[in-house]
Order: sequence, then C-alpha cells, then structure tokens
Amino acid sequence: MVTNMETLITDSLKSQQSKEKNRAHIGSKMFPGMFMRKPNKEAALKQLRVHVALFGAWVAAIRVAPYVLHYFSDSKDELVLDF
Repeated sequence: MVTNMETLITDSLKSQQSKEKNRAHIGSKMFPGMFMRKPNKEAALKQLRVHVALFGAWVAAIRVAPYVLHYFSDSKDELVLDF
C-alpha cells in the first residue's frame, strides 16, 4: 500500500511539473515579447557606444548654444550701474 501511495504521489508530481513546463512553453509562444533572449554582448556594446556619442553631442550642443547665440546677437552687453 505504501509503495502504491508513493508511486501515485511521484506520478502526480511529475504530471504537475510537465504541465507547468508545457504552460511555460505555450506562454512563450503566445507572448514572445515577455521572454526575450539574452542580447549579444558585441551588439550591446555597439549600441552603447552610439548612445554615449549621441548623449555627448547633445550635451556639447546645449553647452555651446549660449556662446553661439551671444556671438550672433547684435546687442552690446555692458553692465551699467547708476546710483
């Protein structure tokens, strides 16, 4: 009786585990965006270099913009203090 009970329990556990595996497999087919593969390291580094270059270009443009605008403005900046 004990061996019958043990086999029933192990069979039940095995069937439960196989059902969970099947659900995960079906889920990955139904929702492919949720289970993405690990990205290629070389591609990730290439994309990182591009993003860092773009960020640097934006920072440089923002930092240089006031000087360029001041150069092309016609106003003469003088500080006059009248007391």
